[in-house]
Amino acid sequence: MEGCCNFGPVELTEDDIPGAKLSSPDPAEATIEQLKRWLSCRRGVSTSGTKAELVKRVKDFIEQGLDKYMMDPDNGVNVRRKLRNVGTTDNNAKQSNVTKYSNDSTCAANATEEPVSEKQRDLGNMLKEQLGCEYVTSLDFTDSGFINSAYAFDTDKYGKVFVKVNSRSGAKPMFDGENAGLRAIMATETARVPKPYKLVDYKGGAVLVMEYMDMDRVGQYASTLGESIARMHLHNKYLKIKEEKEVNRVGCGESRYVDKFGFDMPTCCGYVPTGNEWCEDWMTFFARQKLQHQIDAIEKTYGDRDVMELWSHLQRKLPEFFKNLGAVTPALLHGDLTKINVSGDSEGPVVFDPAAFYGHSEYDLASVDMFGGFDPLFFTAYHNVIPKATGFDHRARLYQLFNQFNIWNHFGSAYKEQVLGAMKDLLQ
Repeated sequence: MEGCCNFGPVELTEDDIPGAKLSSPDPAEATIEQLKRWLSCRRGVSTSGTKAELVKRVKDFIEQGLDKYMMDPDNGVNVRRKLRNVGTTDNNAKQSNVTKYSNDSTCAANATEEPVSEKQRDLGNMLKEQLGCEYVTSLDFTDSGFINSAYAFDTDKYGKVFVKVNSRSGAKPMFDGENAGLRAIMATETARVPKPYKLVDYKGGAVLVMEYMDMDRVGQYASTLGESIARMHLHNKYLKIKEEKEVNRVGCGESRYVDKFGFDMPTCCGYVPTGNEWCEDWMTFFARQKLQHQIDAIEKTYGDRDVMELWSHLQRKLPEFFKNLGAVTPALLHGDLTKINVSGDSEGPVVFDPAAFYGHSEYDLASVDMFGGFDPLFFTAYHNVIPKATGFDHRARLYQLFNQFNIWNHFGSAYKEQVLGAMKDLLQ
């Protein structure tokens, strides 16, 4: 859900990331590409819009002191460069063969055997028992991210496996949702995901074991990714069409079409659970299960009344965002489709860390624009399959509000003014 601003003992500054510092103190003197690059290096900010909108966004971030909250927009390249420069020997910073998988989990390329720590030995013994393996060998890959720790092992039964570890008491439900999301996406045979193998209770928390994939950046696969996400979004609709054609045929079997919005369990963006209780109406589901859940968490933690007042006004305006849209067919969504949850290997693009649920397909595309955005070829390929509907851009701003609330809930009230500003813009 969010790119790392620090990695173990290393914290990124604007001097560590090319393009993170503007050449002039006046953002208006920068080009659109320079403004977008600057914004992509900061947490939780959209990089779309006109130059005037981008300039305003940059100025707002600077005035609110949010410009110092850095993230690596280049899939860990700048983190690894700084680690090499400082010469860290921390075990969790062995990154010579690692590419970024997400803020809380990573996937390695060309992992090799390494000296085994006590924790890795303990994990290896657990995996040997839980997976029914004859041998389990630790590989040269570890990561302590914002939410989870991650390790890689070689096994005789599954080959190389990627292991996410979290010791929080709420780790099991978090991984339950991720596991279910990966399996749901896999079942569509559209977008590729790491295959989940097993979810295990572990020392008060949980461990999720999945397929290990040698992944690098996704740039060369932007078009393929756009098409595969569109096909994933259409999968449920095609099931409905197919079943309607077969309705009069004997023995057509139980319906697999999902006619409501939601999911069988809560899923998490970061470590905050999001509501997924089934609902027949999309606007109602989005307002109650997505936005209201986040607002309730803000109210509980910060007691903030400003957001509650703005929300009371915004709720009354919600129907305006959906007028003339027509009926929304539930689509299986990734739920956290941002640049940091996408990569690729030799076979094509891969998505991971889902917060899956059935919702409006545009919701996924709205989150794409957060944390640096995607190559324009992604959108071209996507809209060749699913044309852009009237009001798309207006609704995208509304859908992005969920991500902005989620960032506030994870990183604190430093993001309050940014969120309130977004709500006020929606009310205009």
